[in-house]
This record gives sequence, C-alpha cells and structure tokens, in this order.
Amino acid sequence: MIDVSIQINGLSDIEQALRDISNDDSIAGAKVIRSALMTASLPMYRHLQATAPVAKDPKPRQRKSRKGGTVEIRPGFLRSRIRRRSYINKTGYGNRNLGSTPDEANGLVKVRIGAYTPYAHYVELGTEHSPAQPFMRHAIDGHWRGITQNFGTLLEKRLLSYRRRQARRHAA
Repeated sequence: MIDVSIQINGLSDIEQALRDISNDDSIAGAKVIRSALMTASLPMYRHLQATAPVAKDPKPRQRKSRKGGTVEIRPGFLRSRIRRRSYINKTGYGNRNLGSTPDEANGLVKVRIGAYTPYAHYVELGTEHSPAQPFMRHAIDGHWRGITQNFGTLLEKRLLSYRRRQARRHAA
C-alpha cells in the first residue's frame, strides 16, 4: 500500500480551538478532524473507484490456489474493494490531544484510502507477465494538493458546527 503523510502547519487558532473542545474525557477534537479529513479525501476516493482497472473479459475465471483449492476471479473485484477507512488513536502516545509539536501528535487521526486486495500492488506496479496499470499514483498526484487546501476550511466549518451543536445542547 502506498503511504502518504501530510502535515499542515499554520493552523494554530484552529488547533487551540480543538484543544478547548477536547478535554481529558473527550475525543471530540479528533472526531472533528476525522470528519474534515474524510470529506476532504472524498474526491480522491471517487477518482480511485472510477479509474481502477477492470478485466475486459466479463466472465469469472477459475484458478487453482496454492492450497489446492480453486479461486474465482471476477472482473471488477479490485474496484469493489476500494475503501476509505478512518482511525482515531485512543490509546497511543499523543492520545486525545493535538500536541504542541508534531512529534507529540503521533497519528491522532488517520484516513486510509486504498484497494484492500492482496494483488492491488501487482496491478499498480505490474509483473513480469502483465504490464503496470497505475491508478493509485495518478489519484494521489492529482488530488493531494486539493485535499490539503480544502482541509483547513473544512476543519474550520466542522469546528463551528460542533460549537453550535454544543451551544444548543447547553441552552436546552
């Protein structure tokens, strides 16, 4: 799997606001960050789904597995296994705070987008029997700037929305 880490600097006001809503018993700040990251990564996810290669032969094929059984290979399976998953670090170092330095904020929120099949890297990079059909690198190259540009504004909107909900809860 291709691993891309993006670090955004200069969001000190938003960072302080996230610290304010995340006390010791809450991971509300992490949930706000996850929501913004998931929304910002949606164009890349959709591009991956649209450009994942599909076999030209529409019929499923039977192949022998290493353990002696048979495996059915269906066209479009790779495309159907492209997923977007998010994780909040609840137990590790840097837990439930943003950290004052990048080293302290050790992977608070992660969003992973990829093809969850054991052969996706063979399709991406090619083998001696089949040519490379890169689809992940093109999606990453085409969308990482948009993700980083939209993340700040989305985070600010999500934070404002969270504060409004909290104000309505306390008023009621």
